[in-house]
Amino acid sequence: MANNNVRGGTLLDVRINGRPYNPTNDSSPNINTVRFDYENEPTGNGDVHTIRKRRFCGVTDLELSMASGDFEAISEIWEAGTEVEVTIQRADESVYGGLLMPEGEAPALSGDGKVTVSFVGREFLKIN
Repeated sequence: MANNNVRGGTLLDVRINGRPYNPTNDSSPNINTVRFDYENEPTGNGDVHTIRKRRFCGVTDLELSMASGDFEAISEIWEAGTEVEVTIQRADESVYGGLLMPEGEAPALSGDGKVTVSFVGREFLKIN
C-alpha cells in the first residue's frame, strides 16, 4: 500500500477559499491524501469478511504569514464552520486540492504575524 502522508516541503502557493495566502519559509505541513484502511475478520464458516473504511485526509500544521485582511478571512472560515476549497502547490510543482473543513479551535495570531491552521475532509487529492 502506498504511503499517502507527505511532508509539505517548500510551498509555492496556498489558496484557501479562493484567497491566496503566503506560507512561511519554515512551513512544512503534513499532507494526507485519500486513503482506505482494511480490516479482515474471520467469519463463523471459515471465510474472511473484509471491511473497508475511508480515513479523513487533509493538511495539518500549515503555517501562514498574515497580510492585511488575511487573519479576518481565516477567522471567518472558522466561524462559518463549512467546507472550503484548499489548494497547495509545492516546490516540486505537485498540486494538492480538495474541499476541507477547518479543524480544531480558531487559529490565534502570533506576535510575529503568523498562524498555524489545519483542515480535514473526505478527499484531498494530488491534482498534478
